[in-house]
Amino acid sequence: MRKLRQTDYLVVSANMINSPLMSKVHLDQGAYHPYLPAQNASTSAKILEEVVHDNATDVTSWDFQQHPNWTGPADYSLKHDETNANLSGVWLRMADDAMERTPAQGLEYATWGSGLTSWSVAAQSHLSLLENIRTETTNLYYHDLDEVWFTDYDRLSINLIAVWSNDVLDNLPMDTDNDDEHWLTVSLPTKLQKRVAVEMHALAAHFAFGNQLAVTTTDVLARYANYAHEKACLRVEQFGQHVFKG
Repeated sequence: MRKLRQTDYLVVSANMINSPLMSKVHLDQGAYHPYLPAQNASTSAKILEEVVHDNATDVTSWDFQQHPNWTGPADYSLKHDETNANLSGVWLRMADDAMERTPAQGLEYATWGSGLTSWSVAAQSHLSLLENIRTETTNLYYHDLDEVWFTDYDRLSINLIAVWSNDVLDNLPMDTDNDDEHWLTVSLPTKLQKRVAVEMHALAAHFAFGNQLAVTTTDVLARYANYAHEKACLRVEQFGQHVFKG
């Protein structure tokens, strides 16, 4: 609807979770919560056994309240640029809200920053979203902001956008020194003097960029699978036994 109403907007994007530039905006709004990987393999195995067997669907629960709180050394932290080597794939909620010890603390409002490159930021993004769904606080992604966030003319990820086809077709060919994302969110808006907007109330989640794929070693997808089973009425035999094995 925003795109239909606002003819001066060239591109309207959803408010994407795990996508620069918006991840930094979400952090500043308080939409992120502190999660860290469990501290050792034996702890992870025990957690998995407890969570899976306590869950009627025999899958890893999406509800953070069904998992134990994170425990570990008071001086432990995980930087956004650390690898996943030797880390548990089970991530747990910290009880003390120590955000400064978590990967999201390294977020910046930058197209090529940690919101694009960090697998651990991706994990924390998705776990925070699931928590906000559980606690009915998804308004944290936009509550202090206007309905529209303008990124012109910073490059914006085009994971889920609305754009008129004629605006694209009438301006082809694309500049040879641009890719489609830069062209749609920087070059073409500049040329046409039209705006690039994010519809803040239209929330969507982007799983991972190519250099965030280590997030697949975590239990994030298993939790999403459980959420889908509970909320979208999918039978387990349709969806498969999505139990995290890491």
